[in-house]
Amino acid sequence: METKHTVMPHSELPWRVDKTGDIVAQDNMYIANMDIPERHGVHNFNNAEYIVRCVNAHDELIAELEKCVGEFCAIGFTMKYDNTEALKSIRAALAKARGE
Repeated sequence: METKHTVMPHSELPWRVDKTGDIVAQDNMYIANMDIPERHGVHNFNNAEYIVRCVNAHDELIAELEKCVGEFCAIGFTMKYDNTEALKSIRAALAKARGE
C-alpha cells in the first residue's frame, strides 16, 4: 500500500557541494555527508553535484512547466488535445515533482 507523504519545507536554497563533497545549504547546514566509498566507478562528488544541480533547479523548472501548461490552456490547446499523451505526461511529471 502506498503512503501519501506531506511535502515539508527544506533548507534554504541554493545548496552547494563543499570541498569534501558534502552537500551544504545556504546557511552552512550540512544536508548530506557524501563520505561513502566509490561504487561502480562513480565518485560521490559527482553524485553530490548532480543532487545539488537538481535541487537548485527544481522550483524554477516546476514554475516554467506550469506556465507552459497554463499557456496551452489559454490558447485552447487543451480543449482539443487534453487527452494527448504529452500533456498527460507533463501533468504527471509536475504532480510527482510537487510531491502529489
